[in-house]
Amino acid sequence: DFVRNAQLLGNPNLQKTDILNSDIKFELYPKSGENISIGFFGKKFFNPIENKTVIEAEQEALNYRKKGLTNAKISIDKTK
Repeated sequence: DFVRNAQLLGNPNLQKTDILNSDIKFELYPKSGENISIGFFGKKFFNPIENKTVIEAEQEALNYRKKGLTNAKISIDKTK
């Protein structure tokens, strides 16, 4: 990497990343102009890949590694 003056290293053990997304939302309309909604969003990464910076002997090296990752969110909204 010429910008960071770093060496790029590969990782032959990496696998492709698979992502499982889920998104579900329930909405109720009790009266005209009113809205109640409850939603859930989730994302699970299988074999995710991220950059890893290693500094050895004043030489920076960029490598790639696998790391587990899960993301989830719940939202509740009410409009009156």
